[in-house]
Amino acid sequence: MRKPVWAVPVVAALLIAAAVGALWLPTAFLPHWDEGIFVVPYRTPVGTGVRETTQVGRDMMRIALRNPAVARASLVVGRGLGNAYATPNKGGITILLKRHRGASVWQVMQQLRQRYRAAFPDLTTLETMQVMINRLGNLSGSHAPLVVELFGKSALVLHQAGERLLSALL
Repeated sequence: MRKPVWAVPVVAALLIAAAVGALWLPTAFLPHWDEGIFVVPYRTPVGTGVRETTQVGRDMMRIALRNPAVARASLVVGRGLGNAYATPNKGGITILLKRHRGASVWQVMQQLRQRYRAAFPDLTTLETMQVMINRLGNLSGSHAPLVVELFGKSALVLHQAGERLLSALL
C-alpha cells in the first residue's frame, strides 16, 4: 500500500455502512407478502374424538366459506397432519383465497380468527399463518419458533408436566 492513510477513512466508511445495515434493515428471513393461502391449525380439548374434531373443522370451513374473499377450504384431522404422534383432537384447515379480492390475507386471517374464537371458545389452540411460514418453521423468523408437544394418556399428568415445563422454559 503506497498511502496507508487512505485505509482509515475506507475502514471507517465500511464500519458506518455495517452499523446502518445492522440497525435499520429488517431481520426476517422472508419478506412480508400475501401468499393468498393460509392454514388454521386448531385443537379441541383433550379427549375429543376424531368425529367431534372433524365436525368442528367442518363448521370452521363453513364459516370460512361465508367470507367473500375465500375461494376454497380443505380439512385434515388427526394423523393426516403428518405427525405420527398426532392426536384425534388436532386438526388443520387450509384456506385458499380468491385471486381478485378486496381484503389482504392478514385482514381475512384476523376476521376468521375472531369468528372462530366466538364460535368455538373451547378450542385449546387456534392459530392462523401463511403456508410458507408454516412450512419453514424455525427458519421463518417467527417470534415463537419453539414447539413442545407432550403425549400421554392422562390429561391431569400432561397438564402438570406442561406447567412444570412452562416454568422451566420461562
